[in-house]
Amino acid sequence: MASLLINRIAFTRDVDQALASSRLKENLKEVQIAVSTKRTIAIKALRRKVSKLRQQQLTTLVTLFKEQLDVIVDLLGSTEPSKVWSNEYRFYSAPNGTVFCKCGENIITLGDHFPARNMLVVTSLSRVVRRVYFQACLAKGYLWLHGPPGTGKTETAKDTAAMLGREFRMYACSAKWNISELTKDLSDGAKGAVLIFDSFSAVAADTQLACIDAVAKAGSFAVFTGKSPPSTSLTQSYNFYVQKMNVPCYEKIVQVMLSAEGFVDCDTLGTAMHECLQTCRNKCTKQSWYDFGLRGYKSCVTQAAAHGRTTGFANELKIVCDTVGSKLFSTATQTDQPVMLAAVRNSFGQDAAIPKAWTNTSLEHSLPQIVQDVAQTRHGVCVVGLPSDKVTACISAIQTTANVKTIVVNNFTKHFNTADHPLVSAMKQASQTTDRVYVCLRLADDCSHDILSPLHSLLDDNKKIFLGHNEVVALPPNVRIIVFTKSCDDWSPATVARMSTVCGFSAPPVDWKAKYEEAQAQVVKLKQQLNNLHANLAKLIVE
Repeated sequence: MASLLINRIAFTRDVDQALASSRLKENLKEVQIAVSTKRTIAIKALRRKVSKLRQQQLTTLVTLFKEQLDVIVDLLGSTEPSKVWSNEYRFYSAPNGTVFCKCGENIITLGDHFPARNMLVVTSLSRVVRRVYFQACLAKGYLWLHGPPGTGKTETAKDTAAMLGREFRMYACSAKWNISELTKDLSDGAKGAVLIFDSFSAVAADTQLACIDAVAKAGSFAVFTGKSPPSTSLTQSYNFYVQKMNVPCYEKIVQVMLSAEGFVDCDTLGTAMHECLQTCRNKCTKQSWYDFGLRGYKSCVTQAAAHGRTTGFANELKIVCDTVGSKLFSTATQTDQPVMLAAVRNSFGQDAAIPKAWTNTSLEHSLPQIVQDVAQTRHGVCVVGLPSDKVTACISAIQTTANVKTIVVNNFTKHFNTADHPLVSAMKQASQTTDRVYVCLRLADDCSHDILSPLHSLLDDNKKIFLGHNEVVALPPNVRIIVFTKSCDDWSPATVARMSTVCGFSAPPVDWKAKYEEAQAQVVKLKQQLNNLHANLAKLIVE
């Protein structure tokens, strides 16, 4: 993307000039103001309705500007700014038109592969990985990134390769993976591409060796990712540059998310949202449907953006505060509702405005209104904990409150891989009208969590069900999926995160995780007491 490269080159030039001047801090602050101004212009442009390509370009730019502002903050706070700057990726245009990147005193000439793609949010760890990537590449070695899932290992590798204009090839590895696909790619001319092996630590040891041998013979650069670092035998045989990855702080990520949705005060609001959700995670009871992960953050941002566009972003603080407060309130048990609202107040400095219809009546009467309001911004809603004998009445009340048609799929237990599945039939029936339709899935109490996995593509941004024989059924824009379940204790986090959950418990559910932890602590205590008794008994016997 030309605009991305142009801004990187301009930023490098401006910082170089500031560091070379006698008014270092003053000039760096001028660069900071200039970048901040460009960022604000791009953020406001994202409020308007633009093409998908233009939206992607603007989102990428605001992500880049956030990274540049973070770099300036580091430079201003350092006693050795020149040293800090030398470790960053710096971009220069040569007289012959080529562009090269410097890190330290090392140089890499950029490739020419710059497809339109979103840029990864850059953290301090991302910048460390870039330096190690640079070192491994120049030393003709290999990069190995390891850490738990969700730490951004593979995405960071892809983003760094793309930044340097390099095409990359992805390989999804597993215990049964073999190198046939790699061998074919290398013979077809993929030697110049960056080869990225995802979950490589899961691959059998002999296959790992065969893979690395093939890469080495081809003279290709490769990045390997996995839960664990490379084995001693591998590090002794090959030149690996190893970097551990940790789960990133979501604060910076949510700041960029908010900026990409048109919130100018994204940094302050992102910090407040992060603080609020982390407080709720730590202080509330542990319920299986609570989502304080990245998808939970994204859900809050998406709903806030929808409200922002209807109000013209007139009061950004109120929009985000009310959105976060309402989302937490609708999800929370009665025990946790005051805890969550207090967290909102402390983080945002004001109370969230919860709709009166949600609070002035009993749960039996407020639940349909909550479902209707939540369904305005989410196409998938899950009502958890509502007693089975009250579901029919609730669906009827939702139909009246929301003024929608409802199609009920009872005892949802059947795997769907054919077009005659009740859910698929319901979606096709709903597509015959332009009226709003809620397809209500009543999950059986013994519904296995693996049956829900095919729903992921329907409930995420794909909004499609993929059936056998390459048949695809799309969710019509007038349709919402409302799931009713007694419990989601055995659901995967990926399933929970794809819906906005509404708590249907009329009384606080049991916090089983807390009870389990309490019981475990008691077991440890009893074991210690037993060991003490054994020790005392042994002394008596000796005496």
